[in-house]
Amino acid sequence: MSLADAFAPYEAKQRESVMEATWGHLAPKKRKTYRGYIVFTHSIYGDILNIANDFGELPDSPWFFQAMMDFICSQDTEQGCVYRFDGTFRNYQFTGTARKVSV
Repeated sequence: MSLADAFAPYEAKQRESVMEATWGHLAPKKRKTYRGYIVFTHSIYGDILNIANDFGELPDSPWFFQAMMDFICSQDTEQGCVYRFDGTFRNYQFTGTARKVSV
């Protein structure tokens, strides 16, 4: 165990506190459903990229971004293809369908 490991839990707690103080007003509201879409791609180089998204009154925030990237990365996709997800975001969970689109 290193000295850095000893302080890691305290640093994580402080980082979360600062993020909440800075961006907390943008966090998605619990038990509220946001309807929208995400357009994303799995590039030929293996990157998974968010091209566009719109969930109405849901503002961008670190929490939404992380939930969206986790969701996109969990999808079964082919390299070099573009996909569109249509559905809802509620309590940090996406519900809906993602389909391959022609470009």
